[in-house]
Amino acid sequence: SYFRTEAIIDAFSPTQVANIDFAGLHGEKGNDAFTSDFIMLVALSLRGWTVFPWKECAQNMTKGAPVDEEGMRAYASKYPAFNRDAAFQHNHKEFYKVP
Repeated sequence: SYFRTEAIIDAFSPTQVANIDFAGLHGEKGNDAFTSDFIMLVALSLRGWTVFPWKECAQNMTKGAPVDEEGMRAYASKYPAFNRDAAFQHNHKEFYKVP
């Protein structure tokens, strides 16, 4: 993801993060409330920053994605960050290692 430095410094300052109702979010969204994909959008949105997927920053989420054209359009409609032509491929965390 790409974000403005100003937005990240503002939204993730200790004061602003302390204002997020994590318990309430957990009650509503379960463990998703603690994922970076979710809480980054919450933190930025609470501060009034506009967050949306850019075509250039999309992900090629091939696992579970349909292969037919109609299915791809429906999948992209449901998951706006999906772009089968994107360079970034989702779900490669098994290759991440702690140095």
